[in-house]
Amino acid sequence: EYFSLINKIVWKNGGSVMKYAGDAIFVMWPEATAKTSPSTPNSTPPSTPTEASLCLLQAIQTADLLVQTLTSYSPPLLLSSSSCLQPTPTLSLHVGVCQADCEVGVVADEDREE
Repeated sequence: EYFSLINKIVWKNGGSVMKYAGDAIFVMWPEATAKTSPSTPNSTPPSTPTEASLCLLQAIQTADLLVQTLTSYSPPLLLSSSSCLQPTPTLSLHVGVCQADCEVGVVADEDREE
């Protein structure tokens, strides 16, 4: 339920979930313009600062929305092994936003892909 809520917010705001790490997620916002080789005639120039700024703005807005939404989130009640309801833990959310160019690839073998 927790990840479903987060994923919906991220995807609705143009982000792509790249990796789960425990209760954390790593999200990227793709740029609108694809980069091509500078040696290719009539190639699209590398992304402009404006495109990068729009991605950063989307990330910041999504982070703000996640904090607002999850502040009022109540996880389901927990049952202990004695079938007694346990107090629901309080959730806190920490968000970090970074802007940088990166290359994305796939690391895989026959049994696993990341």
